[in-house]
Amino acid sequence: MAVVGVGLAPEARPFAAHITLARFARPDLDRITAFLRDEATFATEPFEVPEAILYRSKLTPSGALHEPLHRFAIPK
Repeated sequence: MAVVGVGLAPEARPFAAHITLARFARPDLDRITAFLRDEATFATEPFEVPEAILYRSKLTPSGALHEPLHRFAIPK
């Protein structure tokens, strides 16, 4: 792992890939529209995704709390 090579301890939790679509203190349609426009050129190599989970995150002084709202199975 790259972090060990620079003297950092590896993460103890298992890896869980995720995408943060947006995080705003107060929803603002103009800011959200600008964010989506500016990030529209993002690209990556294809990879399999068996499901997507929509979470609601609440930021607290002790860290973020993540509540799963819905699971979406992605057919092959």
